[in-house]
This record gives sequence, C-alpha cells and structure tokens, in this order.
Amino acid sequence: MGMLYEQGRGVPHDDIKAITWYLRAAHQKHIDAQRKVAEMYEEGQGTLKDPIKGMEWRLKAAEQGHIRSQFVVGNAYQEGDRGLQKDHFKAVNWYLKAANQGHIQSQDKMSKAYELGEGVLRDLTKAMEWTHKARRSAGLDNHP
Repeated sequence: MGMLYEQGRGVPHDDIKAITWYLRAAHQKHIDAQRKVAEMYEEGQGTLKDPIKGMEWRLKAAEQGHIRSQFVVGNAYQEGDRGLQKDHFKAVNWYLKAANQGHIQSQDKMSKAYELGEGVLRDLTKAMEWTHKARRSAGLDNHP
C-alpha cells in the first residue's frame, strides 16, 4: 500500500499515507519497507526530515542484510554522520558485509581501508585483492 500511495497508482499520491503504510510493514521487519522508511526520513518525504531516525531504520535494514543499507551505515560510521560516532572498525564491518555480497562500492571501500590501515591493519596485498574483486564485480577484469 505504501508504494501505491507514494507513486499514486490507483489512489491519489499521498506521501503521508505512504510512510504510514511503510512504517506498518517496517515494524513487521519487512526489509524493503525499512529501507524506504529510512529514505523518507532522510529526505523529509511525507514526514519531517530526520536523518537520525532515518539511520535507525537503515540499521534495521542493514542488520537484516540489505546491501545498500549496509554500505550507507558504513559510510555514516566512517564519517561520524547521522547520529553515529566516527568508528573506522564499525565502518569496515559494515562495508565487509556488503562487499562479501558483491557490492562494488563496498569492495572499493575495503581496498581503501586496507591501503590506509583504517579500521584494519594496513595490508597492501589485501588492498589489491579487494581492488581486483571490485573490478571483477564491475565487469572490468576478466581474470580470476
């Protein structure tokens, strides 16, 4: 129902009703609804803009395995943003979860983390391994 109200498909477009329906599903641990609620709070769509509340919902989606949310949470920890304290170890933990699922940007972040020694011990060999994984995921490297 949230998507119908958000897109105005078969019902009048209404972002307030959309977030209400998304919240119902999100509270029932529907991962895509949790992500959508996060985005709506982040953008102030159908509600007041609240990046901290958005991050609370991002964390819920990330904990359930939503790849993009894992990356966004990693970025927030890396930057100390959206109510999260800067923590390179936690950032790497979230990037690793997404990277292991083939998320190219997270694989690139893992490469940088190993290159700079942020959140992990500096290891240029592992940095190169993550660079190659990212290239393979992007279809830029046909070598194993």
